[in-house]
Amino acid sequence: GVSKDVRVGFIADRSFDMVAAMLGILLAGGVYVPIDITQSPEMLAFKIRDSKLKFLIAGESELFENNVLTELQHVSILRVSKKDEPIQGNILLKTKSILSSLTKNAYIYLLYTSGSTGLPKSICLGNELLFNLIRWQIQSPLNTKEKCICLQYTPTAFDVSFQELFFTLAVGGELILIGEDERKDMHCLYDHISKYKVTHLFIPPVTLLFLTSHCVEYNYFPSSLKHIVCAGEALKITDDVKLFFTKLPGCSLHNHYGPAETHVVTAYTMHNDSTKWPSIPPIGKPISNLRIQLLDKNKQQVPIGTPGFLHISSDLISPAYNDHKRSSDRFEKM
Repeated sequence: GVSKDVRVGFIADRSFDMVAAMLGILLAGGVYVPIDITQSPEMLAFKIRDSKLKFLIAGESELFENNVLTELQHVSILRVSKKDEPIQGNILLKTKSILSSLTKNAYIYLLYTSGSTGLPKSICLGNELLFNLIRWQIQSPLNTKEKCICLQYTPTAFDVSFQELFFTLAVGGELILIGEDERKDMHCLYDHISKYKVTHLFIPPVTLLFLTSHCVEYNYFPSSLKHIVCAGEALKITDDVKLFFTKLPGCSLHNHYGPAETHVVTAYTMHNDSTKWPSIPPIGKPISNLRIQLLDKNKQQVPIGTPGFLHISSDLISPAYNDHKRSSDRFEKM
């Protein structure tokens, strides 16, 4: 069965089983490894081999090419069915205790980078970093008095999906699932937000541009929205974005920044008057228990206004790469 540090892959559509599987893996001490089924068979085979999976949870209709099946010869496969119903947070109110009960510095998930500069790099995140982020979110303005209804927009192969899931369930909220095709269609995305009265939305900046342009063009604005969190790339403020938030004065825009190796490390909330927002907002200040420094090549702090290298430090950070040499190059004690 699944035990400490055993890696369990998940390669299926969003479903209740996805959430149940993730929490079950963590409770057993395993490492959750989400894999994108839309990738090429060669890339799937590489990730299955590189991640050293022992188990794989797959959709009931998922089929694999021969080269993928070869890598799966020594992997136990469990098939799950797809369900589209919303996930109620009150079913899983023990999410916070799940995170806090995990062994210190245990890895909670293994993700892969895009591989834009070669083969994707595998990154493991320690549970203390994720729990610190969720605890910070619970204490931040994101946790409102109203019930949190969060749309699970982000693919599970990206770290923001863990923010969506754990924050929502930790505050007793409701997680709304959306299909892969629907999330890419702005009309369908708007319909989902309106139908389920979504209050929290975690999306990349490019989706914010598409969504706000769509809403401005058709002159409809989802009044249920209270918080939109952007991360993953530089946030840009356009005239449509400004108008969108002018029409929704009760909705806040948050800019989160952090590399995959650490997840979110800084945050900035845009002020109320959207007409005066800068085109490129700042990344903000460090979240709780993390320190940010801008250093030169000699690791000396640079003066204000001078470019430098961003260094992230915390007792919560542990080497994140599967590759020990890469970890020793990128992580150091200061």
